[in-house]
Amino acid sequence: MSLLTWGRKPWRTTTTLSLAFLSRPKVPVPSQADLDAHRRVVTQKDQHVIASALAAHAPFLITLDKPFTTQVNDAGLPITALSPGDFIKTFLPQHSDYPRLRR
Repeated sequence: MSLLTWGRKPWRTTTTLSLAFLSRPKVPVPSQADLDAHRRVVTQKDQHVIASALAAHAPFLITLDKPFTTQVNDAGLPITALSPGDFIKTFLPQHSDYPRLRR
């Protein structure tokens, strides 16, 4: 179980599942060519998000931006965009540690 420090008081997190199973590769800042390649998919403010996620070979892009989720999923890219709640309901139960947490 991990501890979060909030001000001077430590608060225990309510979950023991670490998302460390999701690899966190270091991805360089996307080049202008990488950004331009995704101009047809999303608005300019979100191009760096798509370019970086694809460069990292991320299977998921978790966002609260519903229009962005729709744009990404409709573009036919090798990444699934979804809300945190949808990720928790759909993909988290497939993790090998999930049954242990449900006891």
